[in-house]
This record gives sequence, structure tokens and C-alpha cells, in this order.
Amino acid sequence: AGATPLTPCEVEDAEWGSSFLQQSLQLSEQLVPTPRIQKNEDLADIASLVIDVPSVELVERGPSTENIDQDSFGSRVVHFPAAMFVVLAVIFAVVFIHEYLVSQGMRPILARCEEVQQVGCQIMCLWNWMVMFVALSMTVPISLDFTLSLNQGATASGFFLSAGVLSGVLAFGVGKKLVDEGNWNQFYVRRLMIIFPLLAVCIDLLMAVFINETANSNESAAIWWTVILLGQVSAFFRGITAVPGAIFWSKITIPRRRTLWMVLTQCSRNLGLIIGPGIFLLINLALSHGPRVNPRSMMAWAAIIEAMLYLFGAVFSMLIMPTRSSAMSESVRLFHEEQEMPVAMETECMPEELGDKDREAVVWNMVCFSFERPFSLAALEACTVMLLEVMYGWDPYYSGIVFPMVCSFGIMASLVTTLLIENDFVSETGVLLGAAILSAVSCLGLFEVGKPHVASLLVASAGIYTGATAANGVAESWGSRAAKEKTNFSQGDFRLRSFTAMTTSRLLGPILGRFFVDYGGRNAYASLMLAVSILSCKTVLDTCNLLWKRHSDDHQAQPRMTVDHFTRSTPTS
Repeated sequence: AGATPLTPCEVEDAEWGSSFLQQSLQLSEQLVPTPRIQKNEDLADIASLVIDVPSVELVERGPSTENIDQDSFGSRVVHFPAAMFVVLAVIFAVVFIHEYLVSQGMRPILARCEEVQQVGCQIMCLWNWMVMFVALSMTVPISLDFTLSLNQGATASGFFLSAGVLSGVLAFGVGKKLVDEGNWNQFYVRRLMIIFPLLAVCIDLLMAVFINETANSNESAAIWWTVILLGQVSAFFRGITAVPGAIFWSKITIPRRRTLWMVLTQCSRNLGLIIGPGIFLLINLALSHGPRVNPRSMMAWAAIIEAMLYLFGAVFSMLIMPTRSSAMSESVRLFHEEQEMPVAMETECMPEELGDKDREAVVWNMVCFSFERPFSLAALEACTVMLLEVMYGWDPYYSGIVFPMVCSFGIMASLVTTLLIENDFVSETGVLLGAAILSAVSCLGLFEVGKPHVASLLVASAGIYTGATAANGVAESWGSRAAKEKTNFSQGDFRLRSFTAMTTSRLLGPILGRFFVDYGGRNAYASLMLAVSILSCKTVLDTCNLLWKRHSDDHQAQPRMTVDHFTRSTPTS
């Protein structure tokens, strides 16, 4: 389409190496100029040229897309083997038979051992979070070529990745309405946690088959909007289980252990961002024998692998989730035992020990934090790769693989802080406040002073990501611990608001971040990140002051506390 042809290596990097963080998302688009007609061309050649050249074609400005020639995209379609669908049919049959037996009174297969059940439910939650980010990071590398092959712009590829937010936010509200936190029906909730993910998997499989079978179709607009619609339906079904699942998690996890598991949740999310590009690379290698594969076919294979990962999570949930609240109670008591709830480092009280007014303030502060920190992370993920290409001329392939290294620092820092908290070497307020300050100070390294070395950008990004990862786990734990049943800041209300804030911020982060880079440069982007980090520090400080104030007002020893399976603390003599 008038673009300069690429060498084979450049084509490979541009096509498959488009960073897993969607470095292609930019806001500037331009029309491709029509090729100039030579004077010696006859009328037939002119007519052929007019027919072959699209009247309007959007191509992205920037190092990632300006030289991409859509004619270089492959046309080979790799169809799904029949054996794959046979295996899927067998899995669905097993699920149906198992659930029929459970409805007749049988206990889920893996829920018969209480210790295994407790650990298994925590692993189930970690898996579901990890798969969500695996799916995102596995889809991003091919999303640009996929949208270009459908005659859509690069900005549309960003919309393709984040369109699920539209129906997901609606699904959060529906999911909250479907459960009664005060009158918990575990059998009913378990069915919700199985049926809706399976419905989402069915939609994902349908979408994968549709994309693959229409890979060489010229009906670009119809295919594009059908895929968007199917993605919305899938996101809606999957989002319905978010709030019920979070409430279920709060009922099987005592307050004292929520910080541990929430930090591990942050690690699982980062691990998903690392694993996803690796899975996509394996798919690419497995399908690379022969002519180049059509980008739509590659997207279809990524979609069907994502569906299988989600299916595994749904099957595991079916096997491990208890059917009765009494089983949850016994499981928690056996695994955690009745234990004293110590005051962390004797410098702060715990969120669940505050009065109702202060607990509600903590919940709302953590909802605000759920917007601020994910916004910073999403903007960082999108803009770091863009800056590496624009400022330092890095190839998209290398800039794409550098960010998993940044994520790995966040995982290590989270694990270290978890060990320190669990062994009472540091307090939770110290970790949260220190992590927020680390992110704010690291933002200073984003500013362009003179000719900054690339190391300044990478070190600053690692500092921001590390601080945000460590802080998010503690913050989500505090919000869950401060929430109180039968109030307007219950677990369900907190989760609905925090999930909505999180998804909205992850939608806006890449768009605003790259807008500031595109139109204001690195310093404008750095100023945005610093402003958001300062707001996060203020939110954290306000919350810590509530815990410190309560502790300073109460000089007497806290009563010995034990915990029941509904996470309510009761004093004992």
C-alpha cells in the first residue's frame, strides 16, 4: 500500500515482534498516499491500479507501523485439528456428569480433604488472575497485524484489547445483584462460578473458529464487528463471577492472611504478563513451518489457547469448590487454626479493628488507590516500550521482551516484602507507604534532562512497577479487611467499586499515557506519572494515619481475638 518493502528480518520483527504491551497504540493516523501513475502506463494498467488500491487505508505513524506493508502479511490458514474438538467435547461431558452427581449429593472430587480444599481454593483464585493477564499479553503481539488485516487503524487495535471493559463493568454490577452476602448460599454461588465461565469459554471457542474460518474473507467490517460483539459477550459472562468470587475468597481467608494472598495475587498477575508472550512465541514456532501464517489465523490460535486455559480454570473450580458453607468453616479452621491476632509490630491497629466510620474511609481510600495504581501500571506498560523505540531506536522485538524483565523485579520485591511482613520484621503500613514513595521518587527518572541514557528509563520503570506491585497487594488486603457485612461498604460493594476503578484505569492509562508522549514528549508523560504517584502517596498516607491514630488513642492491650469462617473477629477472655 505504498510502504517501503521490508527485509525478511524486518518483516519478522514487525509482524510477530510487536511488543506484548501493544506499542502500536498511538493516536495519530494518516492516509496512505496513492502510488503515482507513470506516464507510459496504458488504460488497462491504470484501471488495474485503481481497483487494487483501497480508497481509504489507515496506517499508523511511528516506528512500529510506518513501514508495515499489509501485502507482506501471510495468507496461509492453519485449521484446527478435529482431535482438539473431540478432547473439548470429552471435557464438557465430564463436567456435566460430575455436576449431575454433585447435585445428587456427591462432594466435589478434590473437596473431600479439608487441607487440600483450602489450599486449592486459593490456587484457583491465583490461577484465574494469572490467566486473565496471560490472555492479555498473549493477544497483544498479534493484535496490531490482526486489526490492520481488517483495514482498521492502530488505535482500533487498542480498542480491541480493552473493549471488554465496556461489558465487564456492567457484569460486575449484575454479579453483585445475583448474590446475597449476608445470606450466603454456597451451592448457588458455586454453580455461578462454574456455569458462567463455561459459557464464556464456549463464546471464546466460537470466536476462535469464526476468525479462523473467515481468515481470507474480504468482508472486513462484518468480521471486525462480529469479533468485537463476541468479545463483549465473553467478557460479560466472565465478569459476572468477579464479585461473587471475591466475596467467596474473603469468606475462606482470615483477615490476618489476606495480605499474604493478595500479594501473591499481584505476583500471579505479573507472572501472567511474563508467561503470555512466551506462549505466543511457542504458537508462532509451532505454526511457522511453511508459508507465513495469516494474522487472523494466528489470532484464532491465540484465542483458542486462551479458551483452553480458562476452561482448565473452570474445571479446577468445579473439582475444588465446596458445596456447603459448613465445609468452608471446617476447612478454614483446620488450615489456619484459631490463632491470636497480633497488633502488627505494635505500631498500628488492623483495618478490621477500626470503628465503622474509619473502616468506611479505609474502603473508599482503597477504591481510589485501585484507580491510581493500575492507571500508572497501564500507562507505564504502554509508554516504556514506545519511548524505547521513539527515543532510543530500539527494535520492537527487543523492546517487547524487556518489559517482562521489569515485571520480574516486581515479583521478587513482592515476595520479599511478604516474607518480611509474615515474620513481623516490617509493618504493613511501612511497606505500603514505602512502596508508594518508591514509585513517586522513581518517576523523577522519567524526566528528560539533557540526553538521558536508556538505563534511566528502565531503572525508573522498574522502580515504579516494583513499588506499585508491592503496594497493590497490601492495599487490596486492607480494603477487604475493612469491609463489613450488612453496610454500604460490604465486601460486595468494595469489590464492585474497586473492580470498576481498576478496569476503567487500565482502559484510560495507555491512551492518556501515549497521548502525552505523542503530543507533549517524555517530560509531559513524566509529569503525568509523577502527579498520579503523588496522589497515590496522599491516599496511602491518609489511610495509614487512620491506623496510627487508632493505635495512639488506645494504649491498652488489644483483646485476644479469634476468627470464624465468615472473617468476623470476636474477642475472647
